[in-house]
Amino acid sequence: SCWLPYHASSWGDTGHGEYCYSGAASRWSTSTYNFPFSGNYTVIIRINRKSGSNSVPNGFFLGSGTDMTHASGYTFYYLSSPGQYAIVRTDNYNFVTGSGVAFTIKGLTPSAAIKAGLGQYNVLKVVKTGSQYAFYINNTPLHTFSDATHAANFVALAMYSGGFSTLVEYEFVYLNPAP
Repeated sequence: SCWLPYHASSWGDTGHGEYCYSGAASRWSTSTYNFPFSGNYTVIIRINRKSGSNSVPNGFFLGSGTDMTHASGYTFYYLSSPGQYAIVRTDNYNFVTGSGVAFTIKGLTPSAAIKAGLGQYNVLKVVKTGSQYAFYINNTPLHTFSDATHAANFVALAMYSGGFSTLVEYEFVYLNPAP
């Protein structure tokens, strides 16, 4: 399979084309694309949190490997309520237990670009050029930064359910190796 879900029983297909997470764990849940890429690239992901809490993170991770219990890389995420986004760099972070080192690159910041509430699609995009990352939501540029700490050559879908019964659909994941 192309995707390596950390908790396989929680990830699957909606039956109408979307890849989804369905569960109620009080932790992050991730599914990593099993093929590395390198150089300059663009990643675009369309996400819809259909049920659960809309005040917990939806996003993705760009990192140096597929082991999400020792993850080093960058997490790009948003909270649909109250419409905020953030970017975090992790060093040997465990997404399952929430332990490890995390550095805030961009703290929670309000943005009118985020479609608020459950059942709303948001499109997240990162354009990587060299060690520079440009983050967009719904084609609105939000934050650009440079950081060469980690080789970000794997992508993982990442969401947090916060203990609520949750359904998050990923309509598409687009990876272009050159922006």
